[in-house]
Amino acid sequence: MSNNLKKAFMWAGAFVSIIAFILVGGYFFIKEKEDEDMQKEVKTCLIVTLIFVAISAFVALFNYIAGLFGASGVVTTIYTILLMLVGIGKIVTYAVFAIIALVKGKENKKAKVVEVSSDDSENKDK
Repeated sequence: MSNNLKKAFMWAGAFVSIIAFILVGGYFFIKEKEDEDMQKEVKTCLIVTLIFVAISAFVALFNYIAGLFGASGVVTTIYTILLMLVGIGKIVTYAVFAIIALVKGKENKKAKVVEVSSDDSENKDK
């Protein structure tokens, strides 16, 4: 499995649940110790996942506090809108990072091919 596919798989796992991310991201973090690019991607995914966990906790806390004081229809509507916005933001964020992981890997391969071919032409001239 290529590195860019591993990264996209990791982002998909993080979107599905934090448990799936712990399994997939932890596996790649331990297995790919020498690959700094994969380590950086795992850390980025962890930070994004923790941000969404914190946002979800804040929205849940808002709902619990509102329920404690007898939430009205307006508060319930605000909670529902916040929940939907967090959901949409999560889908967009994880999809963008997964696409970037796929595209970034292909660009790196193209750059390496260009570097190798330019080195070969220089060696032939000498």
